[in-house]
Parts: sequence; C-alpha cells; structure tokens
Amino acid sequence: MLYCVFLLVNGLGTLYIAGNDSPLYIVGQILSTLFAIGFFFFYYGVIPSPPDVRIPAGMLAWILYQEIWANRRLYDLISVEGLPQEQRRQLLIFIPMIFILFLAPFVWIVIQVFKAYFL
Repeated sequence: MLYCVFLLVNGLGTLYIAGNDSPLYIVGQILSTLFAIGFFFFYYGVIPSPPDVRIPAGMLAWILYQEIWANRRLYDLISVEGLPQEQRRQLLIFIPMIFILFLAPFVWIVIQVFKAYFL
C-alpha cells in the first residue's frame, strides 16, 4: 500500500508541476491517479473487482491517455537539455532506471487484475 502513497504523491506532483491548468486537465489527472490506485485496491481485495473487464480496460485507457497524451507538454520541464554533459549522462542512466522501478509494480498489478478476468 506504500506504493499507492507514491502514486498519490506523483499525481499531486504532476498537478503542482502543471501549475494553473484547465479544470478538465486537473480532473483528468485526479482520475488517472485514482484509477491507478484502484488497480491495487482491486488486486488486494480492498474493493471488489468490477464484474465486467471493460471497466478496468477503460480505467487503463484513461491512465494511458492522461499520462502519455495530456501530460506531453510536461516532458520539456523534465528535460536534461542545458545541463552539463556529465550530469546529463548520469541522469540519462538513472532516470530510465527509476522510471522502470516506479512503473514495474503498477504494470505487474495491472497484468494480475486482467489475468483474473481471463483465467
């Protein structure tokens, strides 16, 4: 459940980085964060899994839309351009590692939730 706290902090951090954005974006980011936490709640039985696979599929689709498309302009804010060459090299090694370690538990949980529908 500690990972759910990380997801919540990540969602709040994204809202902070985005600054004063449209209310639609803010609602979208909040939903994305809640949907991601929802997958953990489904898996661990905190809340029952929906009876139809289309609900978690829709949740996952929304998360992907929000994190890839709606947040695309935030990628420039975390760019390594303009940093000294040595720092850039270090960040280009550590950022993907951190990204993979951060996403790996979520991907595993999503796979497990969908596996329960099909097996």
